Amino acid sequence: MDDRPRSDRLRVSTYITAAILTTLTRNSTSRGFSCLRIVREVSFHLPRKQFVSVSTVYRILIAEGYGSYKRTVKPGLNDDNKKKRLAWCIEHSIENGWDLEKWKTVIWTDETFIQLGSIRGKRRIWRKLDEVFYKHVVVKRWKGFQEFI
Repeated sequence: MDDRPRSDRLRVSTYITAAILTTLTRNSTSRGFSCLRIVREVSFHLPRKQFVSVSTVYRILIAEGYGSYKRTVKPGLNDDNKKKRLAWCIEHSIENGWDLEKWKTVIWTDETFIQLGSIRGKRRIWRKLDEVFYKHVVVKRWKGFQEFI
C-alpha cells in the first residue's frame, strides 16, 4: 500500500492539450491571446461537462515550452533599401579591412517614433525560445499610422 499523499487534480487529456496548442498557434493574432481568451476559445468547442481553467492553460503552455515574450520587431524594407544595406555590409566586410575590433567601435542608432492610436510596447505573445523569427511572432516596423521624430 502506498501512503504518499496524492493530488486530487485530474490529468488533462491529450485532446484538450492539442486544442489549446492548436488555438494558440493558429495565426499571429492568436499568439497574443491571454490565457483567459484561450480558455474561452477552447471551451466553446468542448462538450458541456468538460472545463478548462486559466491556470490549466498556463500550466500546459509552460510545460510545452512556451513563454510570454515581447514581439520580435523587424524593420520594413523595400527592395531598394535591401540592396543598399547589402552593398554597405559588403563594403564594410572583413575582406575589405574591417576586423572585429573596428566593428566594436560602431554605435548603432535608430529612429524614434510615436505610434498614434495604438498601445506601444505592452503587447506580448506566446512563443518558444527558438521561434524568435517565426512569421507569427514578427512585427514589421513602419507599418500603420506613426510619426517619426
